[in-house]
Parts: sequence; structure tokens; C-alpha cells
Amino acid sequence: QYIADYTVVSSLDTVSYTNGLFELTADVNGNASSFSLVYELLDANKTVVLTDKQPIRGGEGVKTISFDKKRIPQVRQWNAENPALYTLILSLQDEKGAVAEYTGCRVGFKTSEIKNGRFCINGVPVLVKGTNRHEHSQLGRSVTRELMLEDIKLMKQHNINTVRNSHYPTDPLWYELCNEYGLYVID
Repeated sequence: QYIADYTVVSSLDTVSYTNGLFELTADVNGNASSFSLVYELLDANKTVVLTDKQPIRGGEGVKTISFDKKRIPQVRQWNAENPALYTLILSLQDEKGAVAEYTGCRVGFKTSEIKNGRFCINGVPVLVKGTNRHEHSQLGRSVTRELMLEDIKLMKQHNINTVRNSHYPTDPLWYELCNEYGLYVID
């Protein structure tokens, strides 16, 4: 039994942009009928903001577990100037609470929309100052974490808030670093 995949939707209400909306769906594979799927969402201080648990029903094969949408009042918003992130921890637990697997990711609460012909993040118009980026260096098509951080540092020093990736998949680390340091990504 294992967590095969999961999808997180972390947005804001589009009335006040102060309340977070959190949705989680996960696929669990294997014979996990005696297990439960548990999640915890932690803020920057490692305080649990949300938690939920669902038993897994059924025998062999993939089971999709959908948690109800939750509202988080006064959530910290993510944007390029203030990349506030939460930590999601998913665990697969047996009846006694022993954990068979952990996984998770970092989550930012944000909206992007066109309002009155203007591009807005969290309801606020944003001026896009961007550049293109190819996953390439003097080492070839292998870009290290250090080189990625150097790219981000240079972009931030020059008030660039958006990066357009080239026409092929980028290393997943790049997306995590953009999330952490505050860059909008056009993939």
C-alpha cells in the first residue's frame, strides 16, 4: 500500500482574498483497507492549521480519497513579493496509528485572474517583468541547485518577477525554488 499520487488546490476566496480554500484528493494503491489517509497543513511556525483523516475502503487496486474543501480564515497569501508557504504532510496510517508512508509538499495560497483587462494576483494588479530561461549551463543540460539559485538571485536583483521556461520539461527543483523565492512561472 502506498500513496500513488495527490492533487492540492490552494486558492483564495475571490470576495475578500483573505480566506484560504484548501482541497485535497489522493490516490492510494494496494490493499490498504485497514489504513487511513491523514493530512496535516502546517504554517511557517510549524503550527497545525488543518488536519483531517479518512479511512480507506475497498480491496486491491487504486482508491481515490477526496477530502472536503476547507476554509482557512486570514490565511497568509503567496505572491512574488511575499512567498508565504505552508507545509502539507500526508501519511498512510494503520489502525494503531503506525505510519507506513509519509509524503508532502509546500503549498501557497493564491489566485490568478484577469479583472477589468488586468492580470491580478490575489485581486491586486501585477506588472509582469519577465525573462526567458533555458535549462542549460556551461556544464550542458545539467543545471545544479547552486546555478538555479544564482539565476533566481540575479532575477530578483533586477526586479524580475516572472520567468518563462523553454519548450521542454524543467527540473522539478526549479518550480520548488520559484515557489520558495517568489517567481511567477510561465511553463
